[in-house]
Amino acid sequence: MKKVALVLLFCFLSSSGLAQQKEQKKEDVFNLGNIVITPSRLYQEYGQVSRATNLITQEEIEDKNCISVENLLEDLPSAIVMENGGLGQVSSVRFRGASSSQTLVLMDNIPLNSPRDGGVNLSEYGTENIDSIEVVRGPSSNLYSSGAVGGTVNILTKRGKTETPQTTISGRFGTYRTQAFELTNSAKIKWFDYFISASEKGSEGCRDNSKYKSDTLNARVGFDILSNNTLTLSGRLHESESGTPGPIDYFDGNDKQNQRQNYVNAIWDSNFDDKLRIKLQSYADLDRIEFTETIYAPLEKSTHQIKNRAVNLQASYCLLEEYTLMAGAEVKKHLLNSSQSGKHSYDVRSLYGLADLRFFDMLDVSGGARIDDYSTFGTEISPSINGALKLGPCKIRALAAKSYRAPTFNDIYWPTEEWIPESWIWPMYGRGAQGNSAIRPEKGKTYEIGADNIMSFNIFDKFPFDTKMGVTLFRTEMKDLINWSMDTSDYYWKPFNVNKARIEGIELEGEAVLVKDIKGVFNYTFTRAKDKDTKKYLTYRPRHKFDMSLSYKHPWGIIGRFRTEYMSKDYSDTANDISIKPYWVFGTDLYYDVGEYTRYFVNIDNMFNRTYEKSKGYPMPGFTITSGMRVRF
Repeated sequence: MKKVALVLLFCFLSSSGLAQQKEQKKEDVFNLGNIVITPSRLYQEYGQVSRATNLITQEEIEDKNCISVENLLEDLPSAIVMENGGLGQVSSVRFRGASSSQTLVLMDNIPLNSPRDGGVNLSEYGTENIDSIEVVRGPSSNLYSSGAVGGTVNILTKRGKTETPQTTISGRFGTYRTQAFELTNSAKIKWFDYFISASEKGSEGCRDNSKYKSDTLNARVGFDILSNNTLTLSGRLHESESGTPGPIDYFDGNDKQNQRQNYVNAIWDSNFDDKLRIKLQSYADLDRIEFTETIYAPLEKSTHQIKNRAVNLQASYCLLEEYTLMAGAEVKKHLLNSSQSGKHSYDVRSLYGLADLRFFDMLDVSGGARIDDYSTFGTEISPSINGALKLGPCKIRALAAKSYRAPTFNDIYWPTEEWIPESWIWPMYGRGAQGNSAIRPEKGKTYEIGADNIMSFNIFDKFPFDTKMGVTLFRTEMKDLINWSMDTSDYYWKPFNVNKARIEGIELEGEAVLVKDIKGVFNYTFTRAKDKDTKKYLTYRPRHKFDMSLSYKHPWGIIGRFRTEYMSKDYSDTANDISIKPYWVFGTDLYYDVGEYTRYFVNIDNMFNRTYEKSKGYPMPGFTITSGMRVRF
């Protein structure tokens, strides 16, 4: 792997002499001038960040035309989207061989991962109110605390931008009686802006008992107070009903799930003379899940409610335009009210800081740390240092960081369950399950090195051709991985810190634009994730992943996009006895814009009707077609 790294880096450096066009041209093509905040919690240009970062812009979100968030992420480098079927079924994302609970998902800096089990169901989040998505690959616990081990996804919501109120209506129908309706309205009137959206989605599902229905309301208002002071208030209400059929071998035709989610968020942002910036954020959210195990008497029902409260104060100061210091403090409280696990809570008090230093507009070094004090298991310190060296159009990146994932409520407080009353069977299958109050966080150390390069030239001195390429090598050493196993002293299955793992790989990404109308994107990731003791592969970590798309925009308003994804074989059990077959699926998207305000669209997924699974026992939908229209006025 070291030889491969040297060859790739040499290729990047040697190709830098081909660049001919101006920086402004690159920004127009690859959005390098867009402002991002997730990599450092500071406002930076996308092209200036020193981390492996991907930006999904509003234009890309509209062109992909996805119903829910997970499909916007699946073609990113090292991103593995796990799905249990069609619309509304559980879906999650993971990066760089980490688990879904080791991948932090935020919405306007609000963590969406549940403290109950560490995961987040992305199928419950639509795209109608999303302005952009910033993805940082690699650890970010030094900035965002627990869960930011493999990557951090920050979903940023829309705000009103036009002086005249703008309304958008969208509707679509598709296979499996899928339907989705979306309505948005927004405006910016002098010192006040607002954005409101409402949506209704539903599907019969691709399996029995996989019906889904949801209703969502999002709102965001902003106030410009005096000069350089803004107050933003936002909220979300969401309710859904879905069938949960389980895996094929253990099908259940009666299980149902009802979910209710809501949050309120307030952000005050003050910028003093473009040097001192103070940001205060406070939010509260609720996530309530109700499981119904059977519809027949006696009714078996369980409810799990999570409440989160947090306040974050952050200040940054710019010295001489080249040096920026940032410090922050955060207080969080998590509460669980479960019909199975009971009522529990814990607090987290945090301090974090960062120094970003820029030398001669050529070398950028950023370092910092975060201290999180938990009322349950103690204190965690997460340091990080990263930097970037610019050599013409080439940028070489490096990072070293520590990260962690805190135990969940389920890990600590899972109630004592008796599965089997006969004691002679216990040694074979276990007696039951029980939480472990002594469980510790999962911890990781990550090292990475990478390079990005942009080349611009003309084909036959007539057709402009722009390319953006990136390569990243990474290695993460994990310890104290939480694994549920049988305690031979009492035969209860409990969570223990027993596993160590090494995760290493290479990410390749490329983007090419020809005369602004033809665009090609490809990503390839090689990942080797193994348990250091057993030498077995970690579950659901395919070694090879490849994504490619080719799109064309005709001046008459016709847009076509072809896409494909390949995933190699992986394993669903720790012994590597049960494998998931590799798959290669294809899709296409067709759009026709009538003027600036009307778009007709057709989206086709799994166009060759392949049979495949992402999660063992959960078949993915076959050939799927969705069509509809969007009107803006």
